[in-house]
Amino acid sequence: IVLVNLNDQNSAVSKMLQQDLGSEKFNQVMRDGKNSIAYGRDKWAQGQIVIYLMGKGMQGLTDAIKTQYPNVAKRFNDHDEQQLHANLYGSAGINNPGNEDIKKGFGIDLSLPSTFKKANTVDNDNILWFVRDLKESTQHIVIRKFEYTSEKQFSIDTLVAMRNTYGEKYISSTIEGSYMVTQNKELPIFEYSAQVDNAFSKEYRGVWELENDFKGGPFVAFLILNEKKKEVIFVDGWVFGPGSTKREAIQQLAYIVKKAKLL
Repeated sequence: IVLVNLNDQNSAVSKMLQQDLGSEKFNQVMRDGKNSIAYGRDKWAQGQIVIYLMGKGMQGLTDAIKTQYPNVAKRFNDHDEQQLHANLYGSAGINNPGNEDIKKGFGIDLSLPSTFKKANTVDNDNILWFVRDLKESTQHIVIRKFEYTSEKQFSIDTLVAMRNTYGEKYISSTIEGSYMVTQNKELPIFEYSAQVDNAFSKEYRGVWELENDFKGGPFVAFLILNEKKKEVIFVDGWVFGPGSTKREAIQQLAYIVKKAKLL
């Protein structure tokens, strides 16, 4: 992403934008000020996407960032999907026996890659937990369901309660008295509208940590309304990998859920 203050035409990024857009289009942008975004590809490397966000002065640039954020996020996510799919499924495909358990128990087809293995036996408590070991981290997916009562269930407070309930019961380290909690006091939880198989859904992103221990990491969680069955499906993806980059691991978990189908 290249941020361009159009009031500073002598800056290196303004000159680069003018060169890439061409003088005629650049001058049009300067005259009408309507275009605040431009796209390019493969400028410095193959398979690269370049996005220019532009505005006159810092306020104009700030407005461009706020206005164009959804477009930028979608463009990046769409660009990453092919690589995400390849890294997740590869030659192993979706031949995971746990997928049938998920379908029967929770009314959703997650199409988990075969590299996810069922974790501790917690499926007798309306919960399934799967783990995938990566080179530098582990990915976790937890599935639960609840009777739908009202839209209030799609709140951050409800999400935190759902995570903390199973986290306290099932997730711990080797330190006695440790358990997983959702960090929502010092750090924010971000809430987004989502579409899972065209069903009303919410996506939440934040950080988890272990109480009485020093471990933690990011999570991406979804609440999905299965209107036909009057149920709320809760899918929680989280990553543990001290010292590792976790961006792609979280992207992969979100990709799995967003491609899911309700039954």
